[in-house]
Amino acid sequence: MLKNNLKPTEPDLLRQKAEELLNKRYSGKEASLPNLDSPKLFHELEVHQIELEMQNEELRLALNIAEQATKQYADLYEEIYDFSPAGYFTLNYDGTISRLNLSGARLLGQERGLLVKRNFRDFVAFDQKSVFQHFLQAVIEYNSKGTCELQLTISEKPSSYVYLEAVVSKNEQKCLVAAVDITDRVEAEEALKQSETRLRELNATKDKFFSLIAHDLKGPFNSMLGLSELLYKEYDQFEENEIKEFINQIHSSSTNSLKLLDNLLQWAKSQTGLLVVLCEQLDIANLVLETIGSLKPAAGKKNIVIHSSVPQGSVAIADCYMVRTILKNLLHNAIKFTNKGGEIEIKARVLKDELLISVADNGVGIQSADREKLFRVDQRFRILGTENEPGAGLGLILCKEFVEKNGGKIWIESEFGKGSKVHFTLPTI
Repeated sequence: MLKNNLKPTEPDLLRQKAEELLNKRYSGKEASLPNLDSPKLFHELEVHQIELEMQNEELRLALNIAEQATKQYADLYEEIYDFSPAGYFTLNYDGTISRLNLSGARLLGQERGLLVKRNFRDFVAFDQKSVFQHFLQAVIEYNSKGTCELQLTISEKPSSYVYLEAVVSKNEQKCLVAAVDITDRVEAEEALKQSETRLRELNATKDKFFSLIAHDLKGPFNSMLGLSELLYKEYDQFEENEIKEFINQIHSSSTNSLKLLDNLLQWAKSQTGLLVVLCEQLDIANLVLETIGSLKPAAGKKNIVIHSSVPQGSVAIADCYMVRTILKNLLHNAIKFTNKGGEIEIKARVLKDELLISVADNGVGIQSADREKLFRVDQRFRILGTENEPGAGLGLILCKEFVEKNGGKIWIESEFGKGSKVHFTLPTI
């Protein structure tokens, strides 16, 4: 029977080797044969016995080689299993972990030995435990591959997310589960959603803002058009003092509109990234004096005195153009809301690594409910100055934008009826 299982060329070779071994065994000896009717039959039996012995030896060697190969493949499989980047779990039908690899242990944040016999459901976020249970039952019931995404809750670790794939083992009542950490992907998707929501809100805010600004621009232009048309058509019917008053109103409306347009242009540049911050060492005392000088005519109309208590040598590291715009807008506002004969004072003092600059007036002040609206694009704060000077509130918004672009902060203190103080900081290093 063994011979019939050998390859066609092997029986003759095996017979030849057996004959050679038998000849060597009886070489130089006289064969002592048993009392048989056929010496040839005895010879055949001996040859056959030797063939069996040779086949047994070959089979033993083959088994040894097979065992070594099986061990090598088992070791290789174990290495692949353990050091795979994905987590692999063997779960009982109730979710109990019976086996897992090193990546699976890292995923659950504990040593492998402590996780065996623990239920995988224990590591699933509370509101998703039923999702995991349904997923496991569906894989078992339909005996087909299932997938799901879950959030894990692991002590002393931030929340993580995994993608699971599971099948039922063919030879035992268990589920084989592969788990891939998808925390980075989920967080990126969430950040993208938040960014999209934030952009939608910003766009809606800006749409509302531009609608309000358009209304503010339309009013002065309508006023200028109406007054200029009236002067043109009925010039001879007005007294000289009336004509001067009309011209003064047109000039005032033009000035305010130009200021609003200039602020709007600078704010738009800031929002679109066209305004580049060029930081340099600035002499704040000189910048304050320059700004006061440029606004003396506006202050003089209301007999307002502007003082500077900024010490010489006060230095900040910031963009010169932006700081000049900040000071100009804050002083404009202070003049607008200060009564005739009032005072405005600008101070500065060095803190740890920044310069604190304050613009204070003794004007009308701002109610606490309105202070929250001052620096917000989506809120509307409109109040006329002490001489009915109009304003759109864009100046303070622009100040906030420029201060923050230079690494500082801005805030306001005010008491209704007693005046306001606007503070802002600029870095000194």
